[in-house]
Amino acid sequence: MKFKPTVMLHGSVLKPLKEGQKAHYCQNGLWHSTSKVMRVLEQTNEHVKFETEAVCYCINFYGDSAGIVTLAA
Repeated sequence: MKFKPTVMLHGSVLKPLKEGQKAHYCQNGLWHSTSKVMRVLEQTNEHVKFETEAVCYCINFYGDSAGIVTLAA
């Protein structure tokens, strides 16, 4: 069984997260992209947990839903 490193951070995430697409998040004013999302483990108003092929991410949002940026379909 292969263990993946876990990245825990505070930031904003472009939602919705979709399996098979990259996740985009903002931390300290800089935007970052991950590799393709393999699984979304948990999404709440306070945080999101998901995994890519090599890394698990736990991104805690700033304050009361201030970190959530929702994309219009």
